Order: sequence, then C-alpha cells, then structure tokens
Amino acid sequence: MGRKTTITISVEVKKLLDFERKNATWDDFLLELLRKAKFADKIVAAMELEKLFTVDDAEALEKILGEVKLRWKRLPKNSSSTRM
Repeated sequence: MGRKTTITISVEVKKLLDFERKNATWDDFLLELLRKAKFADKIVAAMELEKLFTVDDAEALEKILGEVKLRWKRLPKNSSSTRM
C-alpha cells in the first residue's frame, strides 16, 4: 500500500475499532469494513427496489425486453450502430 497517513479519531472509537479488528492490519481491517458497508448499501437498495416493483411489474418488464430482443434480431447485421 505504499505511503502512510494518519487520521484523528476519538479514543473511544479507536478502542472499539481495535477490539473489532483483532489481529488484522489497519489497512486490511478498514478495507474490509468499506467492502462490507458497500455491500450493505447494495442490499438496502435491492430491498427498496423490491418494495417498488410487484411481480406484475417484473413480468411486464420481462415481456418488453423480450419484444425488444426480437426487434434487434430482425435488424440487418450492418445496422448495429443504430442500436443504442
């Protein structure tokens, strides 16, 4: 990881982080924490999307995508640049 830096945090937060990181290096611990936070954000976003879309919505979208694929298959081979 090359060059190093410092961050200022309270003593209480440092104690909590030290307890959680166990034997990991700070780099590994913080990168893992970041990875988990991003994953959790994706899970929350997926759950929110799940609330917005019903099964009927998903089936309608699937039907539309199928129709679009059929239209694309019918296009001449050299017109692929018009598909965006």
